[in-house]
Amino acid sequence: FVFWVSSAKKNKEEKKFIESVIRKNAERNKLKIAFAKDELMEAPDSIYNKCRIDVQKLKTEYTKLIKNGFLGQKSMQREITSDLDIKISHNTGAVLVNDVIRTIYDDEIPYEDYNVYESSEYKFTQSMPPNISFIESIIFPAAVITLSAVAAILFFTIRSK
Repeated sequence: FVFWVSSAKKNKEEKKFIESVIRKNAERNKLKIAFAKDELMEAPDSIYNKCRIDVQKLKTEYTKLIKNGFLGQKSMQREITSDLDIKISHNTGAVLVNDVIRTIYDDEIPYEDYNVYESSEYKFTQSMPPNISFIESIIFPAAVITLSAVAAILFFTIRSK
């Protein structure tokens, strides 16, 4: 296969990412591939099938904050979406596949160190985390500290009598 990868937004990072995914899969499956430098890859004397990939969307979003347990760790749900237009054609020019691949992947990652899961090389992996509410960040910790202090005072008051 000869691949031509382009981005609808002319984003070089998206193009580079998709090419790296193709390379890794080709190496793993022992496939011979090449990447076209420009759109003139469709030379009539080529013996290879051609695969054109247009990246329409690559995006990461943190959709919601998740709290594990009463005083547990905070995590958030991450959603990664992609839309790719794929056109595979025979070396004669006959179109074999013309389709859109849409994927949505979601998982849960820790809130505190979410930036470990982002890449400075690929901006589409970066997004703003959901905000922690006022109750969650100020009032709830203050209430826990107050209740702990009251419990300690009551414990020592009752033991001393």
